[in-house]
Amino acid sequence: MPRIRNQRLPDLVYDSKLETYIQGDCTEHVFYEPGRSLRERQKRRVESWEREHRLGNGSFGVVYREKLRGHGRPIYRAVKKISKRVVEGEDLDYIRELEAIAKFSHRRYSHCFVRSEGWFELDDAVFITMEYLEHGDLQKYLTRPFSEAEAAPIVAQVLEGLQFMHSSGFVHRDLKPGNIMVVEKGPSWYVKIADFGISKRRQQGVTTLHTMQRGTLGFAAPEVLGMDNDTESPVTSYDFSVDLWSLGAVTFYLVTNMMAFASSAKTVIRQGFYNEFAVIKTRRSANGINSSFTSVAGFSCYEWGWCFTSKFATSVGRTLAREQARGY
Repeated sequence: MPRIRNQRLPDLVYDSKLETYIQGDCTEHVFYEPGRSLRERQKRRVESWEREHRLGNGSFGVVYREKLRGHGRPIYRAVKKISKRVVEGEDLDYIRELEAIAKFSHRRYSHCFVRSEGWFELDDAVFITMEYLEHGDLQKYLTRPFSEAEAAPIVAQVLEGLQFMHSSGFVHRDLKPGNIMVVEKGPSWYVKIADFGISKRRQQGVTTLHTMQRGTLGFAAPEVLGMDNDTESPVTSYDFSVDLWSLGAVTFYLVTNMMAFASSAKTVIRQGFYNEFAVIKTRRSANGINSSFTSVAGFSCYEWGWCFTSKFATSVGRTLAREQARGY
């Protein structure tokens, strides 16, 4: 498959591409740094990285850990490999992931998102280099219900990241515990959003996005999967509120250790990507945010017989109100 043509790339993506050479079992990157004289206006620096082991799977890709060679102390990075073609005859549109991760790797957003140091490509795959977080993703720690004191800061941090994304025109579309990376473990959890594999950027002047019928069952909003939550009829577009639906499902899972939508009696047979998708009737405001946290992001906690304390509801509700005032 041909390499990506530079003229097709957004500026952020083009500027973050790494000059790369494959030398045996190592990947070498060449960097040019400012010099101090006319004769040496640029200094050439080479980094050599060696693949160690597989960390896990992301959206349409595999993530590996690599180690920097020739350095005194161990330095690691995570590298996501994305195949350029998932289905024979169908090219994968990975430009949006490159654009999103380039955008949110800026230091202004580094406290909310996993940072990337650039990307490179081979004939059959694209590789995205990322900071390595040794604690892994949030999913591995969800073996018990989290206390409200633990859950509220996690939700607030993810909300801040979503506010950055939405205000820049991006929708994540696959928010789930496996895409929330842990920087510092509890009780004072510090997390970052990761994996922009199916994120999409809204074009200026366009208020909705077209569905691609992809996402993670149990966390993806019905609209992302092509199903209208009220009429159960196919839909072709949606807005930013799909991320708030997913955050609601994540929040429910955090504090109950149960899936919010796993036991629905209504099942829709999906063709193509899915066999089943559980749909539940819910009450949701037009913009995806209700005044009470009990209905946040598309589901009512009370409908499931679960009641958050007023302290927890007030804490997260205040965060929601602040983010709504900023432009949700």
